[in-house]
Amino acid sequence: MYQFKQKSKDNLKRFALVVGGSALFAASVNLFVVPLGLYNPGCTGVAQLIRSILISYFGLHFSFDVAGIINALLNIPLTILAYKKLSHKFFVGTLLSVIVQTAAFSFVAIPSTPLVADITINCIIGATLAATGIGLTLTAGYSGGGTDILGVYLAQKRAGYSVGKLTLLVNCFIYFTSAILFSPQTALYSIFYAVVFSFFLDKLHLQNREICCIIFTRNPNIRPLIVNELHRGLTWWNGMGGWSDAPVEVLISVVSKKELPELSRKVRDADPSAFIIRAEGTNVIGNFEKRLIA
Repeated sequence: MYQFKQKSKDNLKRFALVVGGSALFAASVNLFVVPLGLYNPGCTGVAQLIRSILISYFGLHFSFDVAGIINALLNIPLTILAYKKLSHKFFVGTLLSVIVQTAAFSFVAIPSTPLVADITINCIIGATLAATGIGLTLTAGYSGGGTDILGVYLAQKRAGYSVGKLTLLVNCFIYFTSAILFSPQTALYSIFYAVVFSFFLDKLHLQNREICCIIFTRNPNIRPLIVNELHRGLTWWNGMGGWSDAPVEVLISVVSKKELPELSRKVRDADPSAFIIRAEGTNVIGNFEKRLIA
């Protein structure tokens, strides 16, 4: 019963992160990006580009920003990919994110003039808020849809891929097209926005950042704890304390930054005198499982 309640509580927390993060992302785009006439990274940017083409080249007019609806339509095949290739739970969370985004894109009022006069500051604020929104969704173990789904899928299958990097690659198409069809200045500021967005997104996507942990302990139960409870591999050897000359076990393991607090808590609970060294920015080559989804 306790495990069921804890699992339900964790799921509710994840869904709350998805709803809040998705709403924050869409609202920040409407409030900071659209008034400047810029284009967001990824699938949302493609939707905005299609909307601009429909208005400028086909003379269509809409009573609201139709980019949200176009974004939802573009996400249909991508959410199917999430359902078939990733997990059903991931699909549900991603679908929820797309629905919340579509609602926010459609109903959050777009200011007639930019909220901040300086376009650079406007880009930085908008990119930071948008990346925070998508980062919350990814931290929950789900996706904001669009290129996030492809980014998570490729990051699981191939080393060196990340959601932020893939988004930046997709943007080359978006901004090259916008420069040709509309304005090179718009494309340049959109690229600046996208770079800031991608930088913060990679910093916030904790599951995609590996941490090398070296643990010094006298408790032999730490080893099975990491293997059986965290389901992470490790290598260990016997060592000697430099001051005490007492025997000590030296364990080395790699975890994601999201798993680090749980690892630290479990180790300290089992051995309060344990010594832990954490090295961030570890580049892992080989058999390391990226746990990017719920």
